[in-house]
Amino acid sequence: MFGSRDPLALCKILALLAKQVWRLVQFPNTLAAKVLKCCYFPDSSILQASEVSSSSYLWKSFLWGKILLDVGSRWRIGNGRSVLIYHQRWLPRPISFMIQSPQILDNLAMVESIKFPSGLWNAPLIRSSFWPEEAEVILNLPCSNPSVLDFFLWHYKKLGSYSVRSGYHIGYELEANSGSSGLKLDVSWWKFLWRLKIPSKVKVLIWRACLNWVPFNGNLGNRGIKVDPCYPVCHSSPESSFHALWGCRLLKKIRSLCGFMAGIHVPSHSQFIDFMSCCKN
Repeated sequence: MFGSRDPLALCKILALLAKQVWRLVQFPNTLAAKVLKCCYFPDSSILQASEVSSSSYLWKSFLWGKILLDVGSRWRIGNGRSVLIYHQRWLPRPISFMIQSPQILDNLAMVESIKFPSGLWNAPLIRSSFWPEEAEVILNLPCSNPSVLDFFLWHYKKLGSYSVRSGYHIGYELEANSGSSGLKLDVSWWKFLWRLKIPSKVKVLIWRACLNWVPFNGNLGNRGIKVDPCYPVCHSSPESSFHALWGCRLLKKIRSLCGFMAGIHVPSHSQFIDFMSCCKN
């Protein structure tokens, strides 16, 4: 993903840079934030900022850290007056956190427009404007008093505050899962996944397996946890996402008996995302 010969060191640097960007977001009235805003994003926030022709090395570094922040951050909805429905990340559903339904409402509609003045969600409007699955996600969000402001948070921490440790782990996962398939960080692939008409819990399992976030023994061993990495069913290979969900020889025997997906052939040492690529194609 990041093109470095030392991805671990690069992930550490990226996580530290993302922390600096996080501080600029959280404390926009500091002297440093005001100077950067005057120079590089006078008419927007740092979340919408981009590189300009006169960008300094410092600003380019911050933009690099902002890549990681963009991956793991989203808005928590309060009154909905600060968040654009179609252009900002606010659904609590990784990896994009964005609405994938076809645009029906106004292009610049705010989340406030799909709520009643009391702060309750406008269920009829939501169900008619979004796919059923996304509508349910929205309606399950807490209803807030109109005086409660929208809150920018880091999705991967319980309290919503970014930490270098959490950022490093997300950066490491993205780096580790970006080498073997061009689909790994391709937005169209994730859109394809979330639009599948299958149960939400299955989609989440596929998403976690593609990023090696399912706590199989092989994945735990790769993170430094002392466990036996072998798959306890066959004891022949590390318990990776691909092996546990598809590649195990015992699973192959079961599939051969029922003829399930007999035309799918993936090398035994593939990543789970490669398997999903074959299924999609």
